[in-house]
Amino acid sequence: MRSHQYQTQKSMNACRGRNIMLFNLKESNRNELQERIADDVSKISEILSPANVSREQIVKVLRLGKKSNKNRPTKVVLDSQDIALKVLKNKTAVSGATNEKISIFEDRTVLQRTYLNNVRDQLQQRKEAGEHNIAIKYNNEIPTIFKTSQKN
Repeated sequence: MRSHQYQTQKSMNACRGRNIMLFNLKESNRNELQERIADDVSKISEILSPANVSREQIVKVLRLGKKSNKNRPTKVVLDSQDIALKVLKNKTAVSGATNEKISIFEDRTVLQRTYLNNVRDQLQQRKEAGEHNIAIKYNNEIPTIFKTSQKN
């Protein structure tokens, strides 16, 4: 996928702007679906409280994938794109508010995830080839490899 395709994917999925993804959120061991959802909403509202996100601003919570012994990713639909951006901008404070190692990311399409993984692979290959002072930077919301300034 090229960068213009990545951007097209981004604009085509503007509806994802209200969504955030949480990883490593411990799953409830309750039997009833509604009880598990209520547990997730309660935990998520507690986790997002440092970003001033109230329980009422959480529209929907979904666990993705089949239930197994691993914690499934959690998709959280918020009231507005502004709230999602506020959470993403403050994700270190938000994810640090709990003892669990929870990761927070934007909701990306499959093509966007594939593109980002390819860029990460390229970065790793270039570093292994001896190239230093390079990193991934988002240029117009597109992940690209760039040279960093050398620190002494």
